[in-house]
Amino acid sequence: MSAAQTVQNLLHLGVLLKDVYVKASAAAGGTQTWPEVMNSPSFKEVEKLVDQSLSHLSGAEIQNAIVSVRSKQTAIRRNRPLNQMSVDEIKQYSDLLDAEHLLVHRQLQHVAKSPAFFEWFVKEALPTLLSVAKVVVPLLL
Repeated sequence: MSAAQTVQNLLHLGVLLKDVYVKASAAAGGTQTWPEVMNSPSFKEVEKLVDQSLSHLSGAEIQNAIVSVRSKQTAIRRNRPLNQMSVDEIKQYSDLLDAEHLLVHRQLQHVAKSPAFFEWFVKEALPTLLSVAKVVVPLLL
């Protein structure tokens, strides 16, 4: 899987999990814990999709994406100080740094079908993915 596909897979997984969380909470009449969400009919409906996404997020896939992101950072920077880069280049470089930070995060190095991972992923990883995907995915293609 390419680095762009890995980032897209992460984005799809995050939005899917957020959607399930919102629907399960609404059906229960309020906020639910992730263990409750994982036992909900909403989660059961998409569990195969979640499992499929998780199966494509091995340590090797994440490491490959990290290497690609770092390579693209080097290509954009071209050994120049930041003050010699255009605004567009700085935006691209910054988004790549955010993507790298996410990819090297300890939690993502241990992808698991667990309430703790899903909660971290929706609360912390998804906002970063949503903010950088539009810039980072085309750069990695």
